[in-house]
Order: sequence, then C-alpha cells, then structure tokens
Amino acid sequence: GLRLVDWQVLLLYAVDQIEISETVWFATEAPVDTIVRQLEIGPSVKSLAYKLSDLRDADRSDPGTRQRQTLGSADKATTLALIGSGDRASLRRHDDGLWLHLAPRAQSTTVTLAASRGVASRAQEFADWLGGYEPGDQIARLRRSGPRRWGAPLSTEVQQAAATDQAYVLDEIGLPFDNPHQALLFISSLDFFDDGRAALCTAHGDVWVVRFSKPPRQEAIWQRFATGLYQPLGIQVVDGQIVVLGRDQLTRLHDENGDGEADYYESFNNDLEVFGQDHAFAMRLERDPDGNFYFLKSGAAPHGSALYRLSPDGAILERYATGFRH
Repeated sequence: GLRLVDWQVLLLYAVDQIEISETVWFATEAPVDTIVRQLEIGPSVKSLAYKLSDLRDADRSDPGTRQRQTLGSADKATTLALIGSGDRASLRRHDDGLWLHLAPRAQSTTVTLAASRGVASRAQEFADWLGGYEPGDQIARLRRSGPRRWGAPLSTEVQQAAATDQAYVLDEIGLPFDNPHQALLFISSLDFFDDGRAALCTAHGDVWVVRFSKPPRQEAIWQRFATGLYQPLGIQVVDGQIVVLGRDQLTRLHDENGDGEADYYESFNNDLEVFGQDHAFAMRLERDPDGNFYFLKSGAAPHGSALYRLSPDGAILERYATGFRH
C-alpha cells in the first residue's frame, strides 16, 4: 500500500518476500536538478541486485566508484550517488546499465540514492553538495500520521420532504460542487457507517465521508477522505473501515489518527489484471451474509466479462460467473 504525510508518499511493497519501504523527493537545494530516493530494505540471507538505469557510460575514462557513477554523454551526464550507506550497498556497471548491489544482512538497511542530470561542468559543484547533504530518515518520519491535507469540511443544504403520509418521499442533499480541490462529483457508489454517516466514491478517484447535522437547520457536512484512486465504482463500509473497488484493485482505507482523512491506503487485493479495453471497469461492490465481496469486471480477458467473488480477508479472488458484457 502507500502512506500519505503532508505532500510526500511512502510506498510499501515486497519483492521475493522481502519488505521494502520507499519514498522519493526533489532536492530543491541541490545545484543541479536532483531526485533523491530512500529505500528501507528488509533482512535477507541473499544478496540483492536492483537495476537503476538503462544508461551506459559514453566515456570509459571515468570508471567511477562503488558510491558514485556518471553515465551518458559528457555534455549532459546523469550522476547517481549513494549517500551514507557504508559498505552495505554499492553501484556497479554492467553491460545493460547501472545496478545497485546489496549484501546479505540480518537487519533492515536504509539506502539513499541521489540522481542528478546536469552539464558536466557542474559535476564538482554537485559532488561538493553531496558531501554535506543530510537527507535524514524520511521513511521513519512518513510512518507517523501527518496533519490534515484537505482542509476544513464543506457544508451543503439538505431539503427534506414535507411531512407526509405518502409511501415515497424525496429528500434533496446538495453536493459540494464548489470545493477548493476542484474535484468533480460524479458519485459512483455509496454505503453507510453504523452511526448514519455516508461514504461515497466518485468516478474521478475521490472518497468523501458525509455526516448530517441535526434539525432545525439540517446540513450535509462533507469531508474529503481519500483521493487518487483509479476510477472507483464500488464502495463498502466493513467494520468501520472503507473498502473501495477501483479498476486496478480493492483498497482498504485507514484513518489512523482520527482526523477524518485516510493516512494509509492498503492494497486489500490487487490480483486484477489491468489491460484489455478502454472501458474495462470494475464495478458494483457488494457483500453476502458470510462477508464475501462480489463485483463485476468488464473488458477483455483474463478478468473481463465476469462476476468475481473475493474472500472476506481479501486473499482469494475467484471467478463466480461469466458471460456478462459491461
């Protein structure tokens, strides 16, 4: 999954059952354009190799070092450098590009890598900056929940139906079309918390949580809860947590500090294959009495034109029925 703190993202994933955390940022104080990546790589009895760049060195007169390599043409080279990783990590050239090598280790290891692209005449200036650069432990910082990102809640008017003995009445709940995020409100699915709040997702990737003030002046109070999801068209509230069905996966959203916004976007299940057709949507998330999830997936093979069932823990995705077209 991923964590959001301020305007940085912490990616959490595994490679060959090795847990990895990663974040990236632009070093604005560097003399040339520089991107910094920091990775925390879990323990492993095996050595690891990770390809960093397809670039090859056009000038073999500079062999570089285990901690710094410069690739590409002389007039506009790319320099990659390890910062403060000691002997645990090294950069090595191979015929197909530049690789990061990491020795076996009993504990997690943090690797910080700076990559710059600038004219060769500023190489020494960049090297001098690297010598004094202290990136800090950004990963540890991003593991702690941060402040709110989306501002104060928004309110809209609720027009309740007049008191009536009719079998069907209609209340009108305004949508916050005028919002500071310029977010579009194409509501695609909704569900309810036990306390009466509503959770809604929009086709453009947002999740909103809505609560209702008490009469006589009843309002709908909207809080943007999450954003950046891939065309979510299904939502369920399960044990007080929001599970969203997107075109790519099911995401479980966690508000860890109780401020009304999601801090951790957990990949609840990502077995779906995302290719085939432009309109290969996943839609209509529902649950049965046993807690299994069901949804439809349109588009081409391997997952298209079928109804799927997902186990309550998100571990087992199986095709339940076939032959549907959108």
